[in-house]
Amino acid sequence: MKTPSGFIQGYGAQAVANENQIVLAAEVTSAQNDYDQLHPMIDAMNQNLEAADVKQKVGTLVADSGYLSDDNLLAANDDTPDLLIAAANDRYQRTDKKAPRGPIPKNLSPTRRMARKLATKRGQSLYRKRAQMVEPVFAHRKTRGCGRFMRRGRSACDSEWKLECTTHNILKVWRSGSGKGPDQTTGSRRTIRDSGRMTIPQRVPGWIRCKNAC
Repeated sequence: MKTPSGFIQGYGAQAVANENQIVLAAEVTSAQNDYDQLHPMIDAMNQNLEAADVKQKVGTLVADSGYLSDDNLLAANDDTPDLLIAAANDRYQRTDKKAPRGPIPKNLSPTRRMARKLATKRGQSLYRKRAQMVEPVFAHRKTRGCGRFMRRGRSACDSEWKLECTTHNILKVWRSGSGKGPDQTTGSRRTIRDSGRMTIPQRVPGWIRCKNAC
């Protein structure tokens, strides 16, 4: 897999998590970027929620800039959660500027419209929650000594990643029921590299993130 620092023998580990840090979907991919993973991860999340008999719909999906593209935004339909995706190095995201008001100009491209949407007070408020929702999923993995996959091959690594996310969920549910506080995130076997993220507040909130694991 090609990365900004060169080629590695690894995979992209994708995860969707809600505001309670419960993983709603987990997949392993050999893609070198996250653009093509947005809608497959949304589909995987919806399938898992349906299988778990969860009737609530995801309200908003928040993702980092690795998932932003005109194609992804144009592919959204009525069944797609409200998307809130960061735009890298965007002037609309500067915190020292006043949040824009009024209707979004119609002449903007889909990515520029998204950048403006993110710059609103609501957009900024929702996006701030991303780090506390999805980042701990990967930080806890490192804390438990799971920095690398033990097996080889995409299918085997995908099964391992799903197993790790399942144990993560069980621990979260158990700690919640026992009254213990959340895990402390500290910052493996094969190296993991940050790649991208997504999130989902409102009703069934959550985030999506990707890391590349060798």
